[in-house]
Amino acid sequence: MPPPPDDQAISRTPSPPASDVPQDQSLSNNTNSNDINTNGNGDNNTNRNTDNNTGTRSNSISNSSGGGGGRSSQASSRSHTSNSSGSGSCSATLSPGQLILMHDLFRTNFFNFRGECWILPSKANFDETVFESTKSLKNESPILSFVIENPAQIMQLFPNPEDKKELRQVLIERATERLPLLSSAETALLQIYKKDPNDLEALFAEKGWRAVGAGLKDKPTEEFQRIVSEAVQQILKAYRGQRMALPQSPQESWIVHSLWGFLGGIFQAPLCIEYNAYEYHSHASKIRRNMHRPPGIRQFVGHKVDGLGLVVSRNVELVVVEARKQDEGQDATKAMDDNLKLCKLTKDMQDFIRCKAARNVREEATTFGIQISGARAAFFSLRQRRGRFYQLCQEGSETLPAVWAKQLDTQCVLRVLAKTMRFRKALLSAVEDIDEFFTGSIDGADPSGDVDCIAATLTSPQLIPSSPLSADAPSPFQL
Repeated sequence: MPPPPDDQAISRTPSPPASDVPQDQSLSNNTNSNDINTNGNGDNNTNRNTDNNTGTRSNSISNSSGGGGGRSSQASSRSHTSNSSGSGSCSATLSPGQLILMHDLFRTNFFNFRGECWILPSKANFDETVFESTKSLKNESPILSFVIENPAQIMQLFPNPEDKKELRQVLIERATERLPLLSSAETALLQIYKKDPNDLEALFAEKGWRAVGAGLKDKPTEEFQRIVSEAVQQILKAYRGQRMALPQSPQESWIVHSLWGFLGGIFQAPLCIEYNAYEYHSHASKIRRNMHRPPGIRQFVGHKVDGLGLVVSRNVELVVVEARKQDEGQDATKAMDDNLKLCKLTKDMQDFIRCKAARNVREEATTFGIQISGARAAFFSLRQRRGRFYQLCQEGSETLPAVWAKQLDTQCVLRVLAKTMRFRKALLSAVEDIDEFFTGSIDGADPSGDVDCIAATLTSPQLIPSSPLSADAPSPFQL
């Protein structure tokens, strides 16, 4: 299998001169304010268009990204250590040598790209403009791995109205990229479960999952009925074990395996998706980290994740789950670490798919991620944009209730299930696409011819054992 382009070799090539966001509010085609719909607290801000720079135009991408993925000096002050296995955190403040190396790696990756840049209507070069804006970064950011996670902040770099219009259409409106909707039959089945917890337990004691929807004129598939019934029962069991209220200081393992353990039953799809719900190392991440490992350096493992879904027929990774025990806000150190990790993981997975595909699928390939923060889950997809850059798109978020005591709380639970089932539909559609991408491919032959048109993911400078003190000093990764 041909590898993606080198993301660690240092070349000394000099640099050449250089509103309102539509919300994905509906969980089904026919929901209303009394049905299973999204909450109104802003969780479904699809593109994280909040800018912490108070609306002033910035000439560079600041370290305090409004989407929470940037690095503020205050949040980065905690020191972390890395190890040769590659599992260290990336939010520590960089040394002068590491900072030089980080920008050197990014510059090398930028100019190793052999594809076309994104040229906007005013003839502005999107890639070069974003490249120039990164020079003030003092910590690692997703943009250094060519992943856009805050399109509103990127748009501030382009004052031309026609450029803004095109960027808004591609990065924010994303008209054809929303999650699939639930059918009216699927929505009707979910409504049957809109009961208080005691009534739900009586329902499950009286009826099996087939009998719950027996009175519906138009029934969803038996698979949908079974998955929803099992998920509701599993969530109810988790709450019953905590006397129907979430613990104040839960263990991360309880969050992953009890509260959100139902994700395994939803994403596991025989002959389609194999879902591993325990800590697992990403193979795509391992391939990228070790691609040009020098002699004498121990092998890096892939990023460790809390859940990973693989396409059974092609043995490639499609969806990753990252979890933390509490929602401490986007500026918390763990939140920023997880955000950066999710960006790099979903990109590694997509680059791996593109390298193995039988044709160029850069406009079609999609990978997915979920960030769990206590009772809240945010859903993401990663898509390639024009030029070098990708976009991590938030497909909405939902929150389980702090206390489950009445029918209104059950409605929160059903909103989570509705969003998760829509996400499942997107995954199954992507599996069909990947099967088609790989038809006729031969490992090791670069069948798509797309390798040189992949902008390489940045290897965190903390993981490199020796960093130059100046731009002219030799690098351990120079070839």
